[in-house]
This record gives sequence, structure tokens and C-alpha cells, in this order.
Amino acid sequence: MQQLMGRIIFDEKECDVLVILSTSSDVLIGTSLLKVKTLFIDFIERRVEVKDKVV
Repeated sequence: MQQLMGRIIFDEKECDVLVILSTSSDVLIGTSLLKVKTLFIDFIERRVEVKDKVV
């Protein structure tokens, strides 16, 4: 496993993120990016949606 610092654009904002590289086939998005979002995962259709949190 290798760790690097990177920059991404998420929700129209540029952010510094820790990138972890591995040979695993499973991927998990950093949860701090999703604190005001709702994450929908459809494992059957292999689709992921990120939407603004509905209050």
C-alpha cells in the first residue's frame, strides 16, 4: 500500500486529499468529502451517485 497527497475537485471545490494506492479491487471514497452529501450505491448495476443531503 502506498500513500500520497493529491488535489481533487469535488462539488466544484478544490481539496487536498490523502490518496491510498493498493491492489485491492474494492474502493471506498473518503468519508470527509461526503459529510454533507448522500451516497447511493447500486451494487447490481455497479453505479454510484453522490447527491446533496436532503434535510
